[in-house]
Amino acid sequence: MRRREFIAVAGGVAAAGCLGGDYDPETVKAEAEVVPYDEMSEGDRIHVERGHVRQVQAADTTRYFVQTERENGGWTNDIFGAWDGETFEEGDIVELWGVVEGFHDTEDGGRIPDVTIVDMQAAD
Repeated sequence: MRRREFIAVAGGVAAAGCLGGDYDPETVKAEAEVVPYDEMSEGDRIHVERGHVRQVQAADTTRYFVQTERENGGWTNDIFGAWDGETFEEGDIVELWGVVEGFHDTEDGGRIPDVTIVDMQAAD
């Protein structure tokens, strides 16, 4: 597995860890499921049918904070995802597939999934 160490700080989240291995996008997409946010666990292959790009961080691979669910008229539940394909902007609505690599603890005591994104595209 290819490991890259990184540290990122944004929006009250301090994140450190590694980016996961070399996944075959078609295999991950075939195995991916829509997993409720509070049930995501390490190793899950996930499909987010509609997500909102909240923040973009660029490095050698672009990292995205993507809100995955709508609640009370607003977007909630961030994932922290690494993606090295097409670039998206803050505010874009996307569909994505990925693998949960682990979790990051937030300053407010929460945890957000760290996801290797294998495919991401604009959603209508």
